[in-house]
Amino acid sequence: MTGKVELPLNLGKTASEYLEELRRNLEKAQDYATAHTEKAQQRYISRYNLRAREKSFEIGSFEIGQKVLVQKTGCQTTLIW
Repeated sequence: MTGKVELPLNLGKTASEYLEELRRNLEKAQDYATAHTEKAQQRYISRYNLRAREKSFEIGSFEIGQKVLVQKTGCQTTLIW
């Protein structure tokens, strides 16, 4: 029987006990994932901030007709005239 496994009819717990245990396990998994995501995000922020520099421009920094990169939203950067 390749790919199929016969399960015993009685697994030692009722359906409601099984579902309650499943719910608890899913909550634990969610808590772990949330904690891991928060830690990973803090690492990403720290690494990014190591090399990030403040950007500032003054009036007259660019000439008319000069190409410049403009960040519109999020990560999208567009070359404009």
